[in-house]
This record gives sequence, structure tokens and C-alpha cells, in this order.
Amino acid sequence: MSFEASSQGSRVKVSYFLESVEEKETWLDHGKDYTGLLVSGELTEGEPQRNLNGFDERRFQQITGLSGKLQITTYKRQTIKRTFNDWFRYFRATGIQQAAGGLSKKVASYVNALLFNYKNEQFQEIQTIFSTSGLLHLFSLSGMHVQVYLGCLYFLLRRGGLVPNQSFSLLMIASFFLLILSGFGLSVLRAITTFMLKFFMKKQQIRLSNLDYWSLTCLFLLILQPYLFFQTAGQLTMGVTFIMTIMEDFPAKWISAKKLISSMGIGFLSLPIVLGTFYEIPLLSGVLTYFISPIFKWYLLPSVVLAFCASFVPKWFTIPLLLFEHSLTLLETGIKFVGNETIRSGKLQLWQIIPLILVGLFSWQFFCQKNWRPFILCFFIFLTPFFAKYLNPQGMIAFVDVGQGDSIYFQSPFHEEIILLDTGGKLGFKKEAWQERPQKSSSEYNVIPFLKSQGVSTIDKLILTHGDEDHMGEWLVIAQKFKIKELVIPIGIQIKPKIKRGVELFKKAGTKITELKMGQKIEGDFDFSVLSPAVATDGGNENSLVLGLQLNHHRFLFTGDLGKTGEQELLSNYPTLKIDVLKVGHHGSKNSSSEAFIQQIQPKIGVISCGKDNRFGHPNQEVLTRLATQSTTIFRTDLQGMIYYQWWTGVKREEFRHLINED
Repeated sequence: MSFEASSQGSRVKVSYFLESVEEKETWLDHGKDYTGLLVSGELTEGEPQRNLNGFDERRFQQITGLSGKLQITTYKRQTIKRTFNDWFRYFRATGIQQAAGGLSKKVASYVNALLFNYKNEQFQEIQTIFSTSGLLHLFSLSGMHVQVYLGCLYFLLRRGGLVPNQSFSLLMIASFFLLILSGFGLSVLRAITTFMLKFFMKKQQIRLSNLDYWSLTCLFLLILQPYLFFQTAGQLTMGVTFIMTIMEDFPAKWISAKKLISSMGIGFLSLPIVLGTFYEIPLLSGVLTYFISPIFKWYLLPSVVLAFCASFVPKWFTIPLLLFEHSLTLLETGIKFVGNETIRSGKLQLWQIIPLILVGLFSWQFFCQKNWRPFILCFFIFLTPFFAKYLNPQGMIAFVDVGQGDSIYFQSPFHEEIILLDTGGKLGFKKEAWQERPQKSSSEYNVIPFLKSQGVSTIDKLILTHGDEDHMGEWLVIAQKFKIKELVIPIGIQIKPKIKRGVELFKKAGTKITELKMGQKIEGDFDFSVLSPAVATDGGNENSLVLGLQLNHHRFLFTGDLGKTGEQELLSNYPTLKIDVLKVGHHGSKNSSSEAFIQQIQPKIGVISCGKDNRFGHPNQEVLTRLATQSTTIFRTDLQGMIYYQWWTGVKREEFRHLINED
């Protein structure tokens, strides 16, 4: 269980492990009633960035005003007097629970997202469908929603005979009520501020431009939230609305043509902002937004209000609610059918985003003026992020921090070859039914964002060392997000039914399947020598695919989860083996990295991939001592996050780096 709490003016993110199904049901039924808790637990800082371009929890806490995160060990409920803010949250929570209890899961997810700005685990499937099509922004309560809700209310007030002066007070009350429903979301606050500013100025007969309204709204929000432009929500809501404001005067004879071109233009000019945050852009987002927005505006938004009202009397509205649910399924199916092709640029930095926005605005201006030569020049400059990676002379080997697991990324200069060695994966521990809940795959938090931030769309080779979940548990998820040209596995591993079924899926997708054993090679920009296994295996630890790599006068060895028995066999086959950089076997377990093995290969650098505070006690102190005895420099993902080696073509420059400095 997790929630946000405040005490003596400080806000913290709180988590607690529920101990029984009865305790879980109590919190689900009455959690909103408990406004006071006396707790004991551990207060810690958020995690720093653990992978390049990954989520920085510590920075997020700074810009959102959180003091840290609290892990509760014991708690006692206390009755305290509710503040106004408590009452607002209570009413919103009541509405969310009403929708969840009185409607089907799908309808409740839409109602809570579009009416209450609340998206829980049940929303994840819907989020995947709309995000891959570039339509997820339609679920962010903002200008369109405020225009529908407040615009309809104003229409009804005028129809009821009220003049603008009389309507203003009622609209203010309705705006505040809408803010409560949305949990005081930033985009809703921006939209309401702009709406009420325009209404007030019109009432006072003061004429301002749309850019003036945007500027006044921006100033107001900066007073409330000084870190506005350091938040993703602030960058998106203010950046996109600025672009929309600039584009409102586009000349066109036909209104429909103007809307379509404007929609595509907004998507075009928003590219630097979106790429700076998500590293990719769906190809058809502008066109789909043009066609789907009216459905949201004139069908979904009114329907979710009616559906919420029907949740109080569901027996009367069974058939309409069933039809509404079927229409949602039909909408999702149609969006899936259109496709989800994306273009990935890699991470854009602030120094790139601002000039690109300016170039984009010039492009738009020249387009409106039909001044084609400068438009074409600016247009191609604007598209540089999409081919800049092919001009980058930097190569990289990165040991991704996937927690208790392995995943190693290889990128050759100029993006000529991309290889992923293992995918990481979460080790499963048996849970009772009441403890299960919808969750994203672990790679959604580490490997996938990192690959997208590097501009990866296609993986040339996905190599799996063996069949353990913490090494290959995410291979099917990775295959859904990226095109994979070749799958490389140790010979005989398909004896496992689960792996055989997965390989069949890869074959159907057109992926080449290669099985390897000792003595063979993996050729390409990275030339790997296969040192083990010698015969067909069952994919166990001792039969891990062991790879050697010679790169820039450095000898690398990647051993998977090879144990002491496998190490002994490796030394028998290669008695003169010497290594500069060793990926330490089995996460530094005492069952690997024997004294004889370490003494023989004499690694200069050892990289241990293991989870922070893992329950296995990895790495073992004996292994650390053996490596230290050989004067091996040790890097650990649990302490230092991602470990990566970089080099540059054409210059004698290379470096071995890590993200987190040890305390």
C-alpha cells in the first residue's frame, strides 16, 4: 500500500506492506475515512538516477516538495479534525470508489481517468493502447475537458437567462469543484486559469491576445509552483499550449483543413518537448488526434459523467452501460488496428530542445507565408534529432542496473550495431491471491527507457546466456517494443518448453534464431568468441553462454551465471585465459568466482550486477576479497547504478564510468 501524507508541513511518500487480506479489505473500504495515523518507520531519501536518462527519484522529490519516503513498520489510527484539503480529498476519493464499485473495470477506468484525473493499475492496459498511438494526452484533464464541462455549463446558464456577470460567480464555483475532482492537477489548473481569465477580461471589456493570456497564466502558475518548468507535466502543458497559441492564426479557406493542418502542426512543433521527455513520437499522432479528439470531446466526456451518475442506480442502466463498454472496446480495437509505429531520436538535452523549438516556429512561419526555400532549410534542421545518432562516433558497453539480474548493452559508433546481452527480469516469489496486483514488467523501468533514450528501434542481436528468469525474463516484453533481427541462444536450451514457445514467437515475427556452442563466433562490429558451453545443455547456470570480446586492446569476459564447476571446465579448455574486464559470474555469489579462476584470469576490472539490498546477500564477501587480492577494481550496480564503458572513433579517448558515487 502506498500513499502521500503530510506532517507538520512536510510531505512524504509512504509505503506499507499489508499483512492480511482482512487488513487490505479494511483499507479499501475505509481508507479514505482515516485522516490521522501515528506511525513508526524508516524515513529515507529517494533513489538517485540509477541508469542513464532514467528516473531520478531524488530530483523529483526536490521539485515536487516531498521530504522523502517513509516505510511504515507499525501504525495506529487517530481521529483528528479534517482540514479543508482533507475534505476535498475525501470527496474525490469517495467518487473514485463509487465508480470502482458501481461500474465495470473498463468503464470505471475511463470514468476515473477522465472525470477524476485518477489512473491506477487497472488503467495500464488502456494507457498502453493510447500511448503507443500518441493519444495518451487526451486523458490529461486540460483545455478540452475544461472547455466541455465549463463551456456546457455556461451555455446552460445563458439559456436559463443569466447574464455574464451573474454566470461568473457560478462558473468560479464550478471551476473550483472541477479542481477538486481532478485532484488539483496542474494541467486542469492551467486550463481553468486561462478560461476564467478570458471570461473576466471579456466581462470587463478588456481585449488581450491569446499570447497575453498564456503569459498571465504562466506567471500565475510560476508563483504557485516555482519549479513549474522542471516538472514533466509543466513542460508539456505550458509548452504545448504555447505552440497551440502561436498556431491559432493559420490561414486556411476551409475550417476542417485548418483543424487538420493545425493538429499536425501542433504535433510537429511539439516534437522537441515530447522527445526530450519520452524519446519517441508516434508517426500518426497528429492525424489520429484530429480524428479522435471529437470522439473524446462530444462522446466520451459527456458519457463518463452519465456513467458515473448511473453508478448510483446501475440496475436501471444495465443496457446503456453495456453498450458504452462495447463502444470503448471498439474504440480501442480501432486504435490498435491503425498501428503504433514510432520514430525514436534518443534523449534530447535542454540545449537542443530550445533551439529546435525556435527553428520549428520559423518553419511554421515560412510555411504559412508559402516561403518554400527557407521552410525546407528549417524543416531539415528541425529533423536533425532523428539522424544525429548516425553521426555519433561514440561507442558504448553499458551494464544496465536491472536490480537482481543481468542486462548488458552494446552500441557501436555511428549506431551501426546494437546488441543486448540478457534482458534482466524479476525473480518471482510465491504470493497469495490477495497479494497479487497488476504491475508493469520490470524492464519498463530500466532496460526499455534506457534503450529508447539511446534512440534504439531495432536490436541487431538479442543474446541470452541461459534460462534463469533474472537474465531472460523480459525477452518477450523487449520483443514487443523493439524489432529484433537475430536471437542468439546456447545450444540445447530449447529443451525447456517455455523457451521453445518463446522461440516460436520470435520465428513468427521474422527473427533469425542462432544456437551456439564453444568454438563458434558472433561476428559483427562486436566479434564475440563463444567459450562455453561445449555441448547441448538445458540452459542451467553451469551451462551459461560464456563470451569473450577483444575491443580497443581490452579483453572482456561475460560469464552469465557460470558457477565453479563451469569455471573449472573453462580453465581446462583455455588454460592461458587472461582478462582485463570481467562480468563477475552469478552476481558475485559464493558459488562462482573461485579462487583458482580469479588467480588465473587476473581481471583488472570486475563488474558485479546485483540488486540493492538483495535478499541473497550478493555479492559475497569472499568473492570481493578474492578480487581485491588480485588488485581488481570493482564496480557494483547495487552501489553505483549503471556501469558503462565509452570510447570515441578517431580519437584516443575512452572512459569507464558509473552513475552513483558511493557514500
